Amino acid sequence: MTDHKVSLRYATSLLDSSIERKNLDTVIKDMEFVFSILHREKELAIALKSPVIKPKTKSSILSDIFQTRISEETMNFILFVVNKNREDLLLNISKKFLELKDEYLGILNIEISAPYDFSDDQKELIKKKFENTFNKII
Repeated sequence: MTDHKVSLRYATSLLDSSIERKNLDTVIKDMEFVFSILHREKELAIALKSPVIKPKTKSSILSDIFQTRISEETMNFILFVVNKNREDLLLNISKKFLELKDEYLGILNIEISAPYDFSDDQKELIKKKFENTFNKII
């Protein structure tokens, strides 16, 4: 199974679980934090991908970083991922979770490039046009 499919499966599972347990807001904040740390700290990402570092050590490292900063459910999910030897996919899983969350909540992220800055009125007009066109929160 490809990394994309595995990441999607884990992210979907976490999203479904958090919806079922009615703690989606908490898990969203947790996963935003996890994503930001994994995205920013390249050495951590390298360590998680290393076959030399034992899974128990990786679990310990992740626990030290996240234990007091995220919910117990999210921490248990991360440890479950490590237990399944998929810790190298944590960045992809967290990114996919945030994408699925936006889809679930009807949020569409749009980035517009222009040769000049838009005024606040122009930004609001563009936002409303996209919201009406796609029937989503922009």
